[in-house]
Amino acid sequence: MLIHNKFLLGLGSLLLLGIIVLGQGTKDKPVGYTGVHWVIAPKGVDKNGKPFPPASALTVYEFRFDKAVAYGRGGCATTERSMWGNILRCPMTLPANVPGGIIQLRYRCEPPDSYGACGHTVECPGGVACSEASHLYPTTPDNLPVNKPRSLDWFGWTDDGNHATLIFDAYVQ
Repeated sequence: MLIHNKFLLGLGSLLLLGIIVLGQGTKDKPVGYTGVHWVIAPKGVDKNGKPFPPASALTVYEFRFDKAVAYGRGGCATTERSMWGNILRCPMTLPANVPGGIIQLRYRCEPPDSYGACGHTVECPGGVACSEASHLYPTTPDNLPVNKPRSLDWFGWTDDGNHATLIFDAYVQ
């Protein structure tokens, strides 16, 4: 009975901790921000044998959009046409309590299929897919490591109106 009570007490503590952690930062979330983030801290020492400073850690924030939902309503679909398809525009803004700016953005699409909704979606410039719309870079502003913007627009292209989830990992420093 004692082991059972310790197990339940431990399980209750973990559940409470999970609720506290998952509940943080969910108020006033920017559009697309899921509340999911994690820290990537470098391990090791520099050339002088000193540990890397905490400022060199990166925090990654995840944003999710439905590509078939209209821009401005939580999605990325626009009416801007290019090369027999449409331009996608996904706006991302860091939460107000997050210090720093975005230095890198990684994009992926779910479900990861070759012939379905994700197979018909590319990041600009996408070869020539975005050229008619003059989106020569995947983000505005571009050159993220230098500009470190707090807000940016990601541009892509699709010739498929089906639903797919566009997921972005914004690396912040």
